[in-house]
Amino acid sequence: MASHEDGRKGQIARAAEGLFAKREFDSVSVRDIAASAGVNSALVGYYFGTKDQLYRALFERRYHDVTAARMQRLDAIVVRPNTLRSLKEIIRAWATPVLELASREDGRHFAELLARQSYVSVDALGVWKDFLEPSAHRCIDALRKALPNARPQDVVQGYLWMISTLMCTIARTEREARLRALVPGPPAPATERAAALENFVAHGLLALTG
Repeated sequence: MASHEDGRKGQIARAAEGLFAKREFDSVSVRDIAASAGVNSALVGYYFGTKDQLYRALFERRYHDVTAARMQRLDAIVVRPNTLRSLKEIIRAWATPVLELASREDGRHFAELLARQSYVSVDALGVWKDFLEPSAHRCIDALRKALPNARPQDVVQGYLWMISTLMCTIARTEREARLRALVPGPPAPATERAAALENFVAHGLLALTG
């Protein structure tokens, strides 16, 4: 019985991730989620409560693992101030867990949801405060150690630019597809795109030292 219930709960979570990844929060209803999951609407409330609680549960379910992987990678870095090497290591530590998630069929929708959440104008559900910001502070601390001559406010801005670049890399939008169609041939492999992102952001961050 437990495995059956876990299966239905997982179905609902995956359906919600897929819908929230593609549509604004307010445009997704509990009925939409239930229909996508192939369950009764009452089961959504049974397992997750309100739609707000379900949305937060998606981050509780997924973001813990992303954060743990990032922290483990950051802990292994010996920061050398004002070097591209250290900046690339920090960027890699931060980006790789999300890029790996986005490359998996079972993680792609949450990665896209994370990208969408990064651009919401108001943190009405406390997702930034409770899930994203605590680990962001850790990354900013690492960047400040790597860029001791940069102003603190510039490091924070650099972090925000880094996140914007990462989120743009994993978001799958109609606009992106149209622009990519202008270039003949298949898109670059994920590993190549990750290396390009790392190099691009590292040089930009190093420029903050003046």
